[in-house]
Amino acid sequence: MNFVDINEWMGKFITYLEAVKHYSPHTIRNYHHDLVEFLEFLKKEHKATETIDKFFIRRYLVSIHDKNTKRTVRRKVSTLRTFFDFLIKEEITHDNPARKIDLPKQGQKLPEILSIDEMQQLLDSYPNKEVNLRELRDTCMLELLYATGMRISELVSLNLVDINNDEKFVKVRGKGKKERIVPFGNKALELVVKYLAKRKIMINTVSKEMRKLPLFVNQRGERISDRQIRRILHKRLVLVGILKKVSLHSLRHSFATHLLDRGADLRSIQELLGHASLATTEKYTHLSTQKLIEIYDKTHGLDKDR
Repeated sequence: MNFVDINEWMGKFITYLEAVKHYSPHTIRNYHHDLVEFLEFLKKEHKATETIDKFFIRRYLVSIHDKNTKRTVRRKVSTLRTFFDFLIKEEITHDNPARKIDLPKQGQKLPEILSIDEMQQLLDSYPNKEVNLRELRDTCMLELLYATGMRISELVSLNLVDINNDEKFVKVRGKGKKERIVPFGNKALELVVKYLAKRKIMINTVSKEMRKLPLFVNQRGERISDRQIRRILHKRLVLVGILKKVSLHSLRHSFATHLLDRGADLRSIQELLGHASLATTEKYTHLSTQKLIEIYDKTHGLDKDR
């Protein structure tokens, strides 16, 4: 394959991720960025694509090592593995050199979470949400993320018909378009009802099918994006003075950890989060214990010297 060919197949690969694998927009952006970066390295090294081997990929990883975390490097290797697997599937090549690369070891890092008090502070930070539609929408989105443990990609893809206020549950489309039913509490219900009562101000429903109408919309009446919600969260963290390095995914971690701390069983948490494997959910047991150890060390550190 020459550079023109690999550009063409890169486009077909991205389409495959969207249409067949149903990856989230965020994941697809990462894959596209990784492949563009790899292609630039190919050009810089004047390397013919058909001669790519594990040694060349190692050189590429060394070149980006200083500017990326181990987790990001692991993702970039995974991107290359998936891309070459796609090329093999399409009978463009017969070898996957990225499969011959050992992934950098990734320690189990404790994700930053918010305490219950901090979550309350975050959700109550806008006093005008009763009269201000934008503040009401923002609070409703963050409350629903925390109340259900949804991924941000799942929240932005919600449609009006996915919310059942009578039964207090939301139909969530997760990875691979797998659907699950997730309940939510009275606080989230109260905000959803108030938001829906005022939401019609933000959108024109005349020319759209009811089943495709987005639940959360921006000021132009269009489906809100994950980037917009990230900015909303950042502004709120600054407003209330929470200095932790918190992301939208931290709300999902907080949801799971708080459930576990209050005695919920792992199987239930697994179903709520939409994890395919219980092993993925089990990390919260370790992380919750690890947090307790960290707190103990900070408050009883002098005991080590006795």
